[in-house]
Amino acid sequence: MASLNSTIDFSELDRVLLSEESHLLREGWVLLRGHLRRKGRQLSASVLAHTGNQSHRINLPVTYKGTIFELVKLPAGVTRLELVPLLGAGEYELTHFTIRRVNIAERTYLMWKRVLPSLRKIPPVQRSRANLFWYTPLLNLPRAYESVGMFRGYSPQISYSDWVIRFDTLTAQDKRAIASRARRLYSAQPVILLDATAATKLSDVVESLYSIKAQIMKPVRVLLQVNDDQAAQLQPYCWPEVEVLGPNRALACGELQFAASDWVLWVPAGKVLAPHALFWFSAMIRRRKDASFIYSDHDHHTAERERVDPCFKPDWSIELARTAGYTGSVFALKAERLMSIARNSAQMMSPYSLMLQATAGIEPSAIVHIPAILWHQLSHESLADKSEERESSLSQEALEYSLALQGIAASVQRTAQGYLRVQYALPASLPKVSILVPTRNMLSHLQPCIESLLSRTGYPDFEVLIIDNQSDDPDTLAFMQSASSDPRVRVLHYDQPFNFSAINNFAAAHAQGVLICLLNNDTEVISEDWLDEMVSQVLQPGVGVVGAKLYFSDGRVQHAGDCVGPGGCADHMYGDLDKSDTGYMDRVVLAQDLSAVTAACMLTPKSLYQKLSGLDAANLAVAFNDVDYCLRVREAGFRVVFTPYAELYHHESVSRGKDDNPEKKARAKSEADYMRKRWRHVMQHDPFYNPNLNYKRADFTLNQAPAVEKPWE
Repeated sequence: MASLNSTIDFSELDRVLLSEESHLLREGWVLLRGHLRRKGRQLSASVLAHTGNQSHRINLPVTYKGTIFELVKLPAGVTRLELVPLLGAGEYELTHFTIRRVNIAERTYLMWKRVLPSLRKIPPVQRSRANLFWYTPLLNLPRAYESVGMFRGYSPQISYSDWVIRFDTLTAQDKRAIASRARRLYSAQPVILLDATAATKLSDVVESLYSIKAQIMKPVRVLLQVNDDQAAQLQPYCWPEVEVLGPNRALACGELQFAASDWVLWVPAGKVLAPHALFWFSAMIRRRKDASFIYSDHDHHTAERERVDPCFKPDWSIELARTAGYTGSVFALKAERLMSIARNSAQMMSPYSLMLQATAGIEPSAIVHIPAILWHQLSHESLADKSEERESSLSQEALEYSLALQGIAASVQRTAQGYLRVQYALPASLPKVSILVPTRNMLSHLQPCIESLLSRTGYPDFEVLIIDNQSDDPDTLAFMQSASSDPRVRVLHYDQPFNFSAINNFAAAHAQGVLICLLNNDTEVISEDWLDEMVSQVLQPGVGVVGAKLYFSDGRVQHAGDCVGPGGCADHMYGDLDKSDTGYMDRVVLAQDLSAVTAACMLTPKSLYQKLSGLDAANLAVAFNDVDYCLRVREAGFRVVFTPYAELYHHESVSRGKDDNPEKKARAKSEADYMRKRWRHVMQHDPFYNPNLNYKRADFTLNQAPAVEKPWE
C-alpha cells in the first residue's frame, strides 16, 4: 500500500508523483482513496498513467467534501502514476491517500453500489444525455460506473468542442424527426426577416441567407430588408420564397401584410441560424400561447468556422437586458408588435433598441428563453476588442429613450467594459433605512463594520441597530455603549440562543426605517454610494430585494449573487474569483435579476419583510434563510436584483464559526433537507442559471449531461 500526505502550492509544481511501487503498478483495477482540498478556478482532477513514452489520462471524480473513492483501471505496461489535482493555478492539500488493488468480486460490488442509487436519483433527461439507461450497467458495468462519476461534485470539465459533438450535433435520426414533426408546426412558423440594412459585407448577408435556406423546416416566407445599393447584388442569392424589401417597402412604410397571429423571426445580417432553429422557434410559439418575445442561446464562429465562446443565457432579466442586451440580436416577436414599433421609429432599428421596445411593458412570463444554441455570430477582425463590439451594439441613446418612454427617471453611463450602467434617480424625499447588525462579541469585526458604516456611508437618512446576542466580552460591550452615543446608532439586546432569522425578525420589529438592510457584523463598507445604489434599485417598480457585491479581505470576489439548485441546494455563483475577473458573460460586473442574494448585505422594504413574516426562524435558524426569503419574495411576484455597484468587504461567517460538531452538522442537514423539499421545483431549474451549464456546482462550466428537452425527441 502506498500513501502520501502533502500541502503544495500548485502554481509551483505541475504534478505530484504518487507511487512507483512495482507491485501496484501493473495492469488491472485499483481503488484510490483519500481527501483532496483545493482552492482555484478549475477543480478537475485526474490521474496520469505513464506507459513508456505515452501518458493515459484517467478522470478522477471528487465529492463536494473532497472525498476520493474511485476505482481506476491501470493500462498494460504502466510504469508511473501521477496525480493532477486541478487545472491551472491554485492550492491543494492531499491527505490519507491510499492505493490498493481490488479483485473482480469487490470491484463489481463497489460499482453496483454506486450505480444503482444514481440511476434512481439522476433525472431521466440527464441520464439520457449521459447515455445512461437502465440496461447500461447490465451490458457494460464499467462504462455505467464512469458515466455516474460525471454527476459527482467535482468531475473533469468538458471542452466546448467536445460538448458540441456530444450534445449539439444533429444526427440523421434527429433530422428525420424534425422533418417529420415540422409538418404539424407550419401554422406556427414565424416569418423570417433578414435585416441587411446595417450590413457592411455582402458575404455576411449571403451567409445568413444560406443558413435560412438550409433550415430542416423549410421557411414559408422570408423577408430581406436591404438598402438601395444591395438589392441588385443580392438578387442572385435569393429564391422564390424571399421577398426583397427596398427602402420604399421597409417596415416603417407599413405596407407589409401580416395575419393577426403572425410572428417574425428577426435575423440581422452576419447571424447564422442553426439548421433546427426555425423548427425550435416554431415549436415554442406553438407551445407557449402566452408568449410575446422569444430568444435563444448563441455562440460565435471563427474565421475558420470553428464554434467558440458559447453564450448560455439566463431566463428573462430586465436589468441584464438593459445593461448588456444579453438576449442577443436574433429573436422572435409578434408581427403586430414589430409593425407598431416600426411605425413609431424615427430611425433605423438596431436589434438592441428593438428588443428594449418589444419587451417594455409586457409580463415577464411572456418573454421566453430557449436554452439552446440556435444561432451563431460571425466574428470579425474589424472590431478591435469585445468592448468596442459592445459599444457598437449597445446604444446609450436607445436605452435612455426606452427608460423615458416607461417614465423611469434615470441616467445612463458607459462602463469600462463597454456595457451600460443605469443609475436610477432617488426621490426628493429619501426613505429612512434601518441597518440591522447582529453580533455576539467579535469586536475585531464589529468595530470596523460600525465605524465604516458611520464614516463611509454617503446616504443621509439611516439608522444602525446593533443586535447584541448575549455578548460577554467587556471590550465589545464597552464599544457598543460608546457607539450608541451616536444618534444614528441603537443597541438592542436579544437574550436567546443564536438564531439568525429570529434575531433579524426581532430587530425588524424595532426598526424605524421604511427600508431594512440586513448586514453581517463582519462586513466593511468600500464604496460610499453603496446604500444610494441599493435604495435606488429597491425603489424600482416590482423590486423586493437588492443584494450587494462582496469581497474577501484579499480582494477576491466572495458574493455576486446566489444560485439555487447547483451543488444540491444553494450557493454563491462562480466560486473563487479574482477582483479583476468579470465572470461568465461578464455577469459579475453587471446588474441583473437573480433567484437570491445573501443576507450578509440585503436591502428590502420593511412592509414586504413583515408581510412575508421575515426570515424563517422555525426551519432555517442559521443557513439558507436569506435564500428562502428571496424565493418567497419572487413567489409573491417581486424581483430580486444584484448590483455590482454597491461594494463591501465580507469576512465570511467568522462570528458563528463552522458546522464542525455533531449538533451543528445535524442542524445544517435539517436546514438543507427543508430547502430541498420546500423549493424542489426551483432547484430543478434556477431561471438565472442555464441548464446547459454545470449543475453540480454554480461555476458556469459546461454541463456534461444538460437537462434540456429537445422538441423533436
